[in-house]
Amino acid sequence: MADLDEQMRRLRAELDELRSANQDRLGALRADLKTARHELQEMLESFRADFAADTDAGRAARRERIEAVRAEVRSLSDDVRALLASFRDELARSAAESRERRPEAAQEARRFVADLRGSVRSMKEDFARDRDKARNAAAEERRAFLDGVRSSVAEMIDTARTARRRRRERSAADAAPSDAPAPPDAEPRAEPTGAASDEEDAAAAADASPETDNLAEIQGIGPKMAFRLREAGIRTFGDMASRTADEIRDLMGGLPSFADVDSWIDQAATKARDQG
Repeated sequence: MADLDEQMRRLRAELDELRSANQDRLGALRADLKTARHELQEMLESFRADFAADTDAGRAARRERIEAVRAEVRSLSDDVRALLASFRDELARSAAESRERRPEAAQEARRFVADLRGSVRSMKEDFARDRDKARNAAAEERRAFLDGVRSSVAEMIDTARTARRRRRERSAADAAPSDAPAPPDAEPRAEPTGAASDEEDAAAAADASPETDNLAEIQGIGPKMAFRLREAGIRTFGDMASRTADEIRDLMGGLPSFADVDSWIDQAATKARDQG
């Protein structure tokens, strides 16, 4: 009966330690999320400021182009008026000299008007193309900035998850019982429940094998990515260090755009040398 009471006290103490560890992990996760939210807010504020500056610069450039076009139109109008005045004088002289040349003069006037209309139409098309080009360039810059924001947020989330997993592993190692055998009548310990998925459990089991390395120790690789790498045949740091970034991407069948495979290979080479 005394042994049973001692076991119950030990189990209650372990349960209290697990609850305290879970509270610490939740507090750390909230702090990481608050930091990520603050950084995202700063990036959005920077984007708004840059977008406003680009908008003002674009408006100034459009005003300058419009003024240049207006100046060209005024200059063209003066030329047209001069040409029309010259044409009228020539037409009057031609009419006075010979009325037989009227049809020819009319045809020439039609050609001149048609050429003038074509010039104005070409000018409008050039202006529309320039405006569309500037609009598309601004849209591309916004899309590139937003892609960068998404990649940064995804990297921050992945880093927070890796840090949380490492804290969970350290806490589990600190809370693990000694190697002494348990009494025969001891009740089995209940496994702690958490947010780990089946792939994370499989990754932890594979990391315990002497034939594999814990690839999740590499910054940028989480438990799920480590599991996928082992499934693709990359089980040790030496396996990863002996391959190129393109080979790893081909083996994985595609990776996220923010995955820095070259950094993975460098870290794996360093860890392999440390092991050797």
